[in-house]
Amino acid sequence: MPSVVNNMKLGTPINSAENQILLPLRHLYSAQRNAQKALEMSAYMKNNFPFYGIQSVLRKQLSKQYLQDYGEPDLPVMLRACFNTHGRELQYFVGDWLKPKAKRLGPDILPLLEELIMTQSWWDTVDFLAPSIAGIILKAHPHLWSVYPDTWIEHENMWLRRSALLFQLKYKADTNDRTLFHYCQLCAHEKEFFIQKAMGWALRERSKTNPEAVLKFLSDTTLPKLTVREAQKWLNRNPKG
Repeated sequence: MPSVVNNMKLGTPINSAENQILLPLRHLYSAQRNAQKALEMSAYMKNNFPFYGIQSVLRKQLSKQYLQDYGEPDLPVMLRACFNTHGRELQYFVGDWLKPKAKRLGPDILPLLEELIMTQSWWDTVDFLAPSIAGIILKAHPHLWSVYPDTWIEHENMWLRRSALLFQLKYKADTNDRTLFHYCQLCAHEKEFFIQKAMGWALRERSKTNPEAVLKFLSDTTLPKLTVREAQKWLNRNPKG
């Protein structure tokens, strides 16, 4: 089984302001609680987190209803409230809320996103925080790569390293190959499942827009078998690129 770093770590205990801003969303989710689904969803996440048992379509509807009824909440307060509380759908709300507006967010939110990546960490939250929110902001502010992903890739926290590997995942033709390949080289020795998988995923996505570069990198670099297998999936289905 893959090892885990800080997967159950909560941040600062929720304060009164955070509790107040979160209360209406909790009520919406609680009213739709499904005990059986909650058990199934928690089991799928290796029982690391408790769930309300709300599936994604309904959860997104409830998230939208909350925003319509109560307006845009204070961003730092709401984000910390969601991640400092048990109930996995509360963390998913952050993705429901911020992914559609990621291009309008400024770099001032990056320290907070970094904090959230390390709070109640697992692939399900990291994999929207890194590529779909932080990555979108970093694309508009490449001068901050040295402050964030360049630091993350050598951080002791495995989820930050995974975030560095995945932050360009949605860049397609705009992917910086030098950065991607350098990060993979730095992590090539790692035995951590989630790091090996992330390398393969990032390389596979890049192979869709620059197959020649990925093929050369795979040929020139010693990588974990899992990484290579993941990286080659699209190339094997599309041998001519």
